[in-house]
Amino acid sequence: MSQQITLRAPGSTANLGPGFDCFGLGLERYVYASNSGEGSPEGSASIIRQAYEAAGGTGQVWFSHNLEPGRGLGFSAAARSVGAGLALCEKGNDLEDSKSKVFEIVAELEGHGDNAAGSVYGGLNIATKQDSHQVKASLPEKLLLWIAAKSSSTDNSRKKLPAEVSLADAVVNIESTARVLSCFYEGDFERLRSCGERIHQETRLACCPDSETVFSKSQSVEGLHMAWLSGAGPSVGLLGTDEFYETMSAMEFPGGKFFLLAPDTQGLSIVPNDVAT
Repeated sequence: MSQQITLRAPGSTANLGPGFDCFGLGLERYVYASNSGEGSPEGSASIIRQAYEAAGGTGQVWFSHNLEPGRGLGFSAAARSVGAGLALCEKGNDLEDSKSKVFEIVAELEGHGDNAAGSVYGGLNIATKQDSHQVKASLPEKLLLWIAAKSSSTDNSRKKLPAEVSLADAVVNIESTARVLSCFYEGDFERLRSCGERIHQETRLACCPDSETVFSKSQSVEGLHMAWLSGAGPSVGLLGTDEFYETMSAMEFPGGKFFLLAPDTQGLSIVPNDVAT
């Protein structure tokens, strides 16, 4: 009998506002894949199976998760990460040494690398479709996520974005992306309030009225450092003081609920056999 292996990969929040298609931050919600018969068996058309076979896997795969799909929290990247990682581990490869290969497979299947980096490496990452760099950042202890009750399609969302942007808008996003990186590196989150975004959020928020309400309301609540549409949405990410989190969490918004989530710093990892998923 082959060795029983269970892997987990975190979800992620991508873009962080201006870092369109390049910033990915791991979150402590997970997708699990196993060859041990625990969870639900994966069919031939599943995205986990797709990544598993792309990495050379030939056996049966089971999965489970506590990560909401279709909410802008990187479910597909996490699922593909555990699938590809499981196949490589079954071949006897060391998981840490295999992460670059897993990232390569997942980023290719995803079409972009931000969520793939968050799931494979954890922490804050700067990613392209070809490679990724994990930033030695001072991560906040908690983020507040408003997770929408209904799912949305990333592919449909991307089709609504303009093929070209103005020079002025590009400059705003470049300036703000540099500021986000600086603030996370230094742990100085209060300076994030001055960050702007002009490439994707306005268009996407216009398609998600409930998300836009949460985003807009947060701007007037004391203690906010930063608000962003998580990935393509419809979930909204918020970073602020404890008092800000308490005030926002006490508010009721239609179409979703608030959750405090910690950043994940491990990325794709092996779950000990005696630990239940």
